[in-house]
Amino acid sequence: MLELTDLILLFVVCWFGWYTLRVARIKEITVNAVRRRCEADGLQLLDGTIALYKLSLGRDRSGWVRVRRIYGFEFTATGEDRNSGLVSVLGNRLEAIELSPHRI
Repeated sequence: MLELTDLILLFVVCWFGWYTLRVARIKEITVNAVRRRCEADGLQLLDGTIALYKLSLGRDRSGWVRVRRIYGFEFTATGEDRNSGLVSVLGNRLEAIELSPHRI
């Protein structure tokens, strides 16, 4: 027979698994968006990855509180330099991609 503590523990484990998969999916979508932006601007995304820079709360257009994730990444315009950029995601919605000044 399951006790209340067992049910709570099962719920926490299931929630943690769901949350981990959701965060991984958001990061995958964000990497693809950054890659498309770099290709459109004639840039190369270095290392093909992004890294979590900041985590905070923010309100979406409907007024709901969501988790805001800001990821950092590096790109190059000439193949010789490394430039940094930031991408902001609120909930599962992409807010903005910012690129540092770079050579064309």
